[in-house]
Amino acid sequence: MANIREAGLRFDGTVRYVKTDRDDKGNEYATVQLENADGISDVSFSAQATRDLQAAGCQPGDVVSWVVRPFIIYGVSKRTGGPYGFLKLNFLRQAGR
Repeated sequence: MANIREAGLRFDGTVRYVKTDRDDKGNEYATVQLENADGISDVSFSAQATRDLQAAGCQPGDVVSWVVRPFIIYGVSKRTGGPYGFLKLNFLRQAGR
């Protein structure tokens, strides 16, 4: 399996909700849940993308078109010792730019 970090995919959808978190340095990070005909996915934003796009200001019902980069998170659970893996979508930019 190849993990090509340079691949970007266009993702169109309608905002379902926006969640923000702050790290210990006060940086704000947004996670926006989008829905389209194929299902529901979360898109994660870096601190800079959260500021630049004002992602925290997205509202439920907003229609967006973004380029995202899939990223696989994997490891071994400290609690159970079992393997885990999941796909994360990281925001790159608005589509059409």
